[in-house]
Amino acid sequence: MAALILSFSFGAIVKIAFANDYHVNCVGHGFLHGASWTDGSFFSRVEGGCGSGSRRCDIFVWGSYVGGLSVGGATCNAWSRDWGDYTECAATAHTKFLPYFSEHVHKASNWCR
Repeated sequence: MAALILSFSFGAIVKIAFANDYHVNCVGHGFLHGASWTDGSFFSRVEGGCGSGSRRCDIFVWGSYVGGLSVGGATCNAWSRDWGDYTECAATAHTKFLPYFSEHVHKASNWCR
């Protein structure tokens, strides 16, 4: 019985760790929508805090790199509108904060691919 409860608990943790748009691993990070899910304004963000190190936040649309930032010790906040006007549902945020987490992908909540 204990093994069953433990495996269920682990499954819940894994589900949270692989959340689509945004989750916390030392710091909050992921894909953030602007005022709506369809206005073309969205962000790839790695919050500040939880130690120093280089934070990377990139935006991809239809699988192609659009733009991104690399910052040290502060919030990394790449805004889609800095590079143009893009289809929000086709976008992903690629985030990295070493040594706390390696690069991984966050999809828009309204993913349309």
